[in-house]
Formats: sequence, structure tokens, C-alpha cells
Amino acid sequence: MAQKNCFAASVITDQTFKDAPEEKFCPYELEYVWQWFCELDETRQSNMTVGAITHTEITNWSEGYGYNLHPLERRAIRALDKAFITYQHSKPKE
Repeated sequence: MAQKNCFAASVITDQTFKDAPEEKFCPYELEYVWQWFCELDETRQSNMTVGAITHTEITNWSEGYGYNLHPLERRAIRALDKAFITYQHSKPKE
């Protein structure tokens, strides 16, 4: 997933990730959002399926660390989460 980190265009235009070009690295300007997503992902509640990171969790996390997220950053985190869940659900069952 980290190798295909092309969420910026998807957030702005609401495209699906299938339409976005594959990139080999995370753009420098977006690395901090990727790091935020990784921090939030570590706290994810998961049972039989992977659950979404909620708006409340993002708010609590950002307030706890003193981040004042821009709405576009929130949408980027949610888009990453959506792509992550889609990827998790598409993996073959063992």
C-alpha cells in the first residue's frame, strides 16, 4: 500500500484508486499525512474484519497530539483508510 500512495488526486476529484497512476514513492509534501495515517492505523480496532478509522478517532488523535488538521488533510486520511480497507477486503482468504 505504501508503494501506491496516490491519494491526493483521489481526495480532490473523488476518483477511485484504480484510476490514479501508480507512484513508486510517497511525495515529500504528503509524507506527514502518510505518517499520521500510520499512527492512526496502529490504534485501529479490528475483529473479524478491519474497521474504519472514524471521524471521532481522528479528532481525538489530532487534539491529543495538538494537531490542527485542515479539512483536506482529514479527507486525505479518510481516503487512505478507504483504500486500505478496500485492499484488506480484496485479499484472498486463507
